[in-house]
Order: sequence, then C-alpha cells, then structure tokens
Amino acid sequence: DKIGKYAIFNFLADFEVSPDSHQELNLTAIRARFDRYVVYSFFVDPKQLLKVAYVARRRSHNEAFYQRMLEKPRIKRIRTFLDSGGVFPTNIIISLKGGDRLFQPINSPNTQLNTDIGILTIKNSYQACWIVDGQHRLYSYAESSANTPLACLAFHELSIEDERRFFLEINKEQKPIQADLIWDLEGLSNPATLRGIISNAIRTLDSKKEDGKESGPFFNKIFIPVRGSRSGKLVNMAAFCNGIMNAGIAKQTTTNCFGLNPIYDEEYKERPHRMTKRLADVLFRYFSLIEDKIVEVQKDFVFGNAGIPIMLYLLEPIVAHLDRIPAFGDLQPYTNMIADYLAENYPDTKSVRLLRQDTNSEGARK
Repeated sequence: DKIGKYAIFNFLADFEVSPDSHQELNLTAIRARFDRYVVYSFFVDPKQLLKVAYVARRRSHNEAFYQRMLEKPRIKRIRTFLDSGGVFPTNIIISLKGGDRLFQPINSPNTQLNTDIGILTIKNSYQACWIVDGQHRLYSYAESSANTPLACLAFHELSIEDERRFFLEINKEQKPIQADLIWDLEGLSNPATLRGIISNAIRTLDSKKEDGKESGPFFNKIFIPVRGSRSGKLVNMAAFCNGIMNAGIAKQTTTNCFGLNPIYDEEYKERPHRMTKRLADVLFRYFSLIEDKIVEVQKDFVFGNAGIPIMLYLLEPIVAHLDRIPAFGDLQPYTNMIADYLAENYPDTKSVRLLRQDTNSEGARK
C-alpha cells in the first residue's frame, strides 16, 4: 500500500530468498577508514537501491530493531517534492551487511586521508543495505517519476547495536527547524509553489498598505523571523500559513467548491505574484471587516494563533458559495453574522477565555 511493487523485495528478504547470481549493484565509491569503521560514499539510482534495501522496524517483533513504520502521508509529501524537481542534498545512512561485497580500487590510496576510490559491487542479497537513517526519503522514490541519484554514506558491517546507537544519536541531536522559519523561507526559495504563494501572501499582509498608508489588522503584527522579534506580534506566521493549508483556501478545489476555487490561479507557476495578490487581498478584506465589528477582548482571540485558523475555516465556504473573488461588499453580510455570533456567545473576558481553552487543538478549531 505504501511502496507498491518494491514491497516484494522486503518479502523475499524475510524469506531469505537470494537474487539471481547475475543481479548486482556496481557503484563508483570513495572508501574511507577511520577509527574502527570502514565507510563508503557513493551516489546510487534509488530504484536499484530499493531492491536491496532493508529496514529494522520495531513492529517486526524483533526487540533489537529500532526503526519506525513507514508513514504514508509523509511518503506522499516527499514524493510530491521529488516529482516537482526536488533534490535531497543530504546522505542516506546505510549499514552494509549480508550478501557478497567486493571493492576494487581504481587509484592509489591517499595514505594521509586514509581513502581510496574504486568500484563497490553488492550482490546475492535482497537485504544487503540496511537503512539506518533516511527510509522515508528512499521509499518515496518507489512510486515517484523522479530518478535523481541518491547520496549515500554506507558503513561496512555495523552491528545492530551500532545501527541503533547511530539512529538514536542522529534523531536525538537533530534540532527541529522552527515552523515560522520554514514558512518564511518558502516564499523566498519557492515563490512559484502554493506554499511559496501562501508565505508571500502573509508577508504582504504584514506590510499591507491601502492608499499608500500603513493599515490593516495585521500590519506589523505577524511574527516573521526575517523581520525580527516576536515581541508585540498577534500571530505566528506558521499558524496563519498552516490555517490556510488546513482550510484549503489556496487549493484548486476546496471542501465546499463545486468547481474551481476562485482564488486559485491555474497558471500560478508562471505568474505566482497574481495569485499571491489575490489571496492577500481576500484575507485583508475579510479580516478588516471582522476587526471593525468586534470588541477588543474578542480581537485578542480572533487575531491570535487559535482564532485565525477558525476564521479561515469559516472563510472557505463563504468563498465557495460566492464563487468569485469576494469584494468588501460580498463579504460584509457574512462578517456581520460572525460578529453577531461572537457578541452573543463570547461578549466578555470570561467567555473568551473558555473559548480559548476549548480550541487548543486543530480538531477542536475545525
């Protein structure tokens, strides 16, 4: 279900079936020796590596194993990235074990660095390459049209204990990248993608001007890492961007659309600035009208990290029903109803505090 036809090779490996004798993987590799390890660095066709790759997953009832099960949504996201021309600049970490291996040097060794270059041949096993780190990256190629070479760092005959220790050290010491920073960089690095358009639309809201004047409910109120401190900001960039993604406002068709989402531009890859402006304008109009109609205690919630995703879930069916890019006048009846609802149900600090407590998860907001 997750990796298609390449699952057969894991199946054969579990039953200790060997490949035909003529099947082998030949790789130009740099061999290095340090401490007690022999390590090979090489590039490989991912479709070929998939045939000899194996993963020590915890749910295989072997207590010594350490890897997670494959996550289908994650594979799908990476596959989309690969199919759009994405490339991974980092190595997959491999433990070479099982089968037969031969390294034939093709140059004189560098004694100072303890390295040499040669041809590494791997054969006679469907589990010759145990993936220590990078299984989702590798298995995303299984049903991808991409076939870019994959960078690998392969250790010779690691014990399962060493593999487990490496896996733990790699994943324990990695510091997750701040979500706001990722969204901030998306707009700069990938402006012609939907994520880049969303990022730049939020950046536009943070500096939005009407008639040459600084204005709008979010002017200098969104935490965008490149623009400095979080102090005094109403909302994090990531909360706003993720809210747009979850509500589907920038998708080709949204949950309630009968046809094409009016904000979506079919030619966004050629002219991303047009869709960025569309999205920023709709958000500006919608939230400006809401700001004009609600009291201060409600604004603290509505324009915060929990309130904005809720308002975006409400915006999606409005846009879908209107079936056009809404002007101020189009949005006014709906924002009046939203304001009336808030006034009736959350008129004071106590009721807003309870609302905040009740919406501290994405499921509750939806």
